[in-house]
Amino acid sequence: MRSFDEDDEDSDDSEGEFADEGDWYASLIAGERVGEWLDVIEEETKQQRSNDDEEKEEEEEGRRNRRRTKNDDDKRFRSAIEQLTKHVEEDEVYGEEAEVAEAERILSEALAKVSLTTNIDDDEEEIEKETSNSSSVQKLLRQSLEAIETHRKRKKNVKTYAMKNGRVEVSILETKLSNGVGGKLWKAALLLAEQLDDKEGEPKDDDDDDDGVIIDVKDKTVLELGAGVGLVGFAAAKLGAKEIVLSDFEAPLLEALAESVERNGSEKTTKVRWLDWRADGASNTEKTEPPDAFLALEKEDTYDIILGSDCLYESHHATLLPKVINKRLSSSPNARCRLLGAVRNREMLDQLIENFRKFENLRATETSVAKSERLNYDGGYVRVDIKRKSF
Repeated sequence: MRSFDEDDEDSDDSEGEFADEGDWYASLIAGERVGEWLDVIEEETKQQRSNDDEEKEEEEEGRRNRRRTKNDDDKRFRSAIEQLTKHVEEDEVYGEEAEVAEAERILSEALAKVSLTTNIDDDEEEIEKETSNSSSVQKLLRQSLEAIETHRKRKKNVKTYAMKNGRVEVSILETKLSNGVGGKLWKAALLLAEQLDDKEGEPKDDDDDDDGVIIDVKDKTVLELGAGVGLVGFAAAKLGAKEIVLSDFEAPLLEALAESVERNGSEKTTKVRWLDWRADGASNTEKTEPPDAFLALEKEDTYDIILGSDCLYESHHATLLPKVINKRLSSSPNARCRLLGAVRNREMLDQLIENFRKFENLRATETSVAKSERLNYDGGYVRVDIKRKSF
């Protein structure tokens, strides 16, 4: 179990426990390289049968030239298989990307098409050489398939976090970053979860309109936007929220969230829903459909509290988030939304605040989050609190 209470001297070191930009870039690079290797394997597999047929009709000299070309292709083919196997065995990220790219299907098709038969016109030496070559390629393909199978059978990446001085324990299931940036736990989620409680927080000072750091979730309805692994929403459930909806867009993330609902024993209070910010915040309703086995967030539902961690990744999020929050935040004067995230792009954050202020009935306040030795980020963290204006 991982404990990240700031006043706990025995807390585990958080280094390596959270996703960061380096992990995301590593996932992108792995995806590109796996794709390149599989392209070589697939291309060579498709060409092999047609090459064999053409060789039967060629003159001897033409056949020798083709064999020289084929030898070069074989080297690329072998190298691609070997590189794929090596990286899947050594790096979990490559195994994840191989699964996404359907490597098992491509390798199985290649194995089925690698033939031990040769042309009857070949001399015995050539027949022996081609037979040996086919056998060794089959061996390489089987090794690669075994590496992918081993990766798939590895234990699921389930983590348990203790928060609020041990009062709250949350289990999460991490998936692949290629499923979306929410497939892993990011530091901002834990920072936000630590700001939830089952009692009202005190204002920081008498002149501050903000209600302070702590958000009381007890007996409230809560919506988590871009839930990812759901740490924030599950923390709210453990702190007595009346109803929690974990929303996200990608099917693999929704599947992992649904499994985590059971792990946390939150079936009575917690639902998983598909939400497309583009359609939810649009004035003209776009036709988008949730993935199979999942329901979309009900059109008219609003919530006492809306939470989101690291939701600002792309420029259009600065436009979409205020629209979604304005639609989904309850009209109650006590309703509130909190977004907390790393400052990766100051201009994008400024645009988000500006877009909130375009709504006459919303008030958005930005506050820097105190630095933490364990949960730090070079650009710092900010929280943005949104409430309904009282007229």
